[in-house]
Amino acid sequence: MSDIASSSREERILKVSCKSNVKNVAGSISYVCRAGEAPILYATGYDPCNQAVKAVCVAGKYLQQDGVELRVVPVFQGNTASVHLRLHKVEAADVTMDPELIQNIIVLKTSSPFKSAGAIASRIRQGERVAVLANGHGVFRALEAIAVARGYLKDDAKDISFEPSMVNITSKIPGRGESTSVKIRMVLFSSDL
Repeated sequence: MSDIASSSREERILKVSCKSNVKNVAGSISYVCRAGEAPILYATGYDPCNQAVKAVCVAGKYLQQDGVELRVVPVFQGNTASVHLRLHKVEAADVTMDPELIQNIIVLKTSSPFKSAGAIASRIRQGERVAVLANGHGVFRALEAIAVARGYLKDDAKDISFEPSMVNITSKIPGRGESTSVKIRMVLFSSDL
């Protein structure tokens, strides 16, 4: 791990598979971040991407004591299921954002990443705060949507990154009552290019 931590930015790479232990990957992310620049996570496919984003959520908790938050920029490798999650360290904000002021976009495994990207880009252009909610294979679709939205926003000279967290969502199911599930919430941050 110290080899990765002492490498240049582009060589600080952690590969994540569907069998990767989330807490171990989170520990590795934290170790590399504490040694300097944040790493890049390589993941290919639905389950590895889900594991990678969950690991960033856990690493974010580990790094809170250091006053650091992690932002993520997903970059797909051509027309493939291979994604590089470029992590960036930012100083933790002193102010907590009111969750009621953030509009949630739910992305499912069956969602079109292009339609979801259009919804994301439209809200970002309007200056609204946006978060993407997903779980399971929907996390991969959400990463696709964010990557596509980045392309849509280039003409506006804007870019986006996200900060993930795990949240409990309670839904009412007609005839069955309430159901609670854990989702990844990716709060988007817009910046000028």
